[in-house]
Amino acid sequence: MSQLRVLIADDEELVREAVSALIGSDDGLTLVGSARDAAEAIELAALHQPAVALIDVRCQAEVRRLPPASGASPLQRGSWP
Repeated sequence: MSQLRVLIADDEELVREAVSALIGSDDGLTLVGSARDAAEAIELAALHQPAVALIDVRCQAEVRRLPPASGASPLQRGSWP
């Protein structure tokens, strides 16, 4: 069975830990990255190419403010190349 690759981004460590535990408890999901801010989310997304990114609204707002040349464009578009 193929697993859905998930990246999470949230500035709250407790939220990241809770979501990570939920993802880890589902056989159909695999956590490929856990970021504390937009810059780390962009780096992890480029490295791991997740199918799904769960991004906290504060991180999402930070991503949307970045210039296109920052490497954030997949997260800004909501899709992967």
